[in-house]
Amino acid sequence: MNDETEAKPELTSALSSTLDSLNQSIQRMETIVRNLQSGDTDWEESVRLLTEANELAMESSQKLDRVVQDVVYGASGEEEQEQERIPGI
Repeated sequence: MNDETEAKPELTSALSSTLDSLNQSIQRMETIVRNLQSGDTDWEESVRLLTEANELAMESSQKLDRVVQDVVYGASGEEEQEQERIPGI
């Protein structure tokens, strides 16, 4: 069995885990939007919710970028740190 074949289950597992995490973030952001649209939140709570949504969006973007890197380079775990990154990602 070669290295490429051995890495595929790890990559599949990482992709699945990332998708689960992204789905959870999306569900939370949908809840935040509903809360903000309801008009029942005061100014401070609205700011807190918007900050949380922004952090979720940034974390999700970073996770997605890492998965793209893994798919493009076939990197996993520590190998990822040694791979040359795509500029801008």
